[in-house]
Amino acid sequence: MKGLLWKDFYMAMKYCRMNMLLIFIFAAGAVFSDNLFLLFYPIMMAGVVPISLISYDEKSKWNVYAGVFTYSKEELVSVKYIIALLFLAFGTLVIGIAMLVKMGLSGNYDWRSYGMLMIVMPSAGLVSPCILLPSVFRLGVEKGRVIYYAVLILVASLFGILGFMEENAGIAAAGNLSITGIGAVLVLLLFDAVILAGSWILAVRIYNRKEI
Repeated sequence: MKGLLWKDFYMAMKYCRMNMLLIFIFAAGAVFSDNLFLLFYPIMMAGVVPISLISYDEKSKWNVYAGVFTYSKEELVSVKYIIALLFLAFGTLVIGIAMLVKMGLSGNYDWRSYGMLMIVMPSAGLVSPCILLPSVFRLGVEKGRVIYYAVLILVASLFGILGFMEENAGIAAAGNLSITGIGAVLVLLLFDAVILAGSWILAVRIYNRKEI
């Protein structure tokens, strides 16, 4: 498993540099803007990194070559989910730092809203990989490209609408975002656990039945 993680990490550093650049660009933009889209789009870009890696795997016939090694299909699937979680954590960290800078510049230190933002962002970022990975493992990147773009457009549009509504309402995303009640947090974390576990298990079952 460690070898698979290193292989995907090196591939991401080589082929997904644009994703990383966009994360930093949008994070910098979020420091000077209250638009929620600038916060969530980098998280979405981080979440689809494993889809890009699968595309390069297919082009290089890695899925066939991997059969030479002792890796199980469960490991080949699981490494993509681990990569998704790692890059989501990275994207959240970058945005979190940007929001600290924003609060420092504005002098408005709302730690409750900041904490909630750090929970909501990765939760939203999980949606794309959890929907896309099972379909990509089932159909392949090329055949699943319609689903891939549909999910990206859907999630991007949702974040754009939220950003537009937030901007017109005059609400500062970093300073005034609030979700009341510990219950909402628990529900959100439970949703994350269910969708991640369900997607992971489904993808493993799909790939186990797939002929390579």
